[in-house]
Amino acid sequence: MTRPAAIAVVGAALLLAGGCRSVQSDLVDLQAERRCTEAVALKRQCKRVLRTEACPEHGPVPGKLDPELYEDRYEAAVSLAKEVLDGTPSYVARRDDIAKGLRGRLDDRSALVRQVAIDGLVAVEGAGAAAAIADRLRDRDVWVRYTAVKALGRIQARDRAEGIAHALRRDEGRDVRRAAAQALREARATEAARELFLALAGDDSPDRSGVRYHAYLALRALTGKDPGESPRAWRPIVGQ
Repeated sequence: MTRPAAIAVVGAALLLAGGCRSVQSDLVDLQAERRCTEAVALKRQCKRVLRTEACPEHGPVPGKLDPELYEDRYEAAVSLAKEVLDGTPSYVARRDDIAKGLRGRLDDRSALVRQVAIDGLVAVEGAGAAAAIADRLRDRDVWVRYTAVKALGRIQARDRAEGIAHALRRDEGRDVRRAAAQALREARATEAARELFLALAGDDSPDRSGVRYHAYLALRALTGKDPGESPRAWRPIVGQ
């Protein structure tokens, strides 16, 4: 599976033998508690278990989470954000704790976990996560930067237009630059017209999946004008 495709795929649950185990990570611990609660089949809330391998009231239950396994950290981020997005009351009530855990995973050693933490924050905090997500525009992994740019577009983070425009101008990944043009359009960042014009004039990707075409689409949306895809036609409109 390619990295871009993996972003959209929820990790399969690791049904390992063992019990609900408390771990240092707040995010994984919350998910371990969720596994424990589900395993007693909706009858009663399993108490949080500290430093034990099983729930003493109910005996061993299937599934445990290990913070050393990136698959479990991945699943925790995806599942908890989904519970909030689905409006599950007990998780909505703990939104702040879950958001804190997701923010902590923005520095995870796994790039894939960092990606799902970004998407999770969009679901849990929305525009309130813009600053934390924008920090990932400097991530060492190109697909994390791509995910961050796409997320900023989805939450219409116009106050982060400068960082997005910098990605459009400087990022080494063409997919990131294309996503940056799209994000500036979604954020209605009219102040970025000059950067979009420079992308239109300077990028060497003439095909319609490229940076240049998406810069044109953004300019058209932000200015309400459409003189065509020629940079020369756009020059007087953007004051260049």
